Amino acid sequence: MPMVDNGLTARDIVETSDREIDLATQADKLSVRELIAEIEREQLETLARILDAQSSFGGQGLPAMVSGLESGSGDPARSVEAVYGSGEVDPNPGGAQMFGDAAQNIEQLIIRVAQETSGFA
Repeated sequence: MPMVDNGLTARDIVETSDREIDLATQADKLSVRELIAEIEREQLETLARILDAQSSFGGQGLPAMVSGLESGSGDPARSVEAVYGSGEVDPNPGGAQMFGDAAQNIEQLIIRVAQETSGFA
């Protein structure tokens, strides 16, 4: 004679419901991951186009142009090292006052420079 276990049937129904909920949750997570992956692909393609546009200009010699600008375009006084310093020598006379150990605030520097240069006007 067959026996019916109502407790087992109820547990099976609950487990089946839990599996269906889990399956729906996993499907939602997968769709979100696919959406994120698509967005990342689009971003990478856009970044690649930006990089290509900034670095190539159709082979018009952008690296040579940058190198020329850094060297001062033939004028050593306008080179990167002359303008910004080499790291050992800072060509900015206000650099030590602004960024040194006893740094002034910007207002103090402006007042001092105005006083020093007031006779040049």
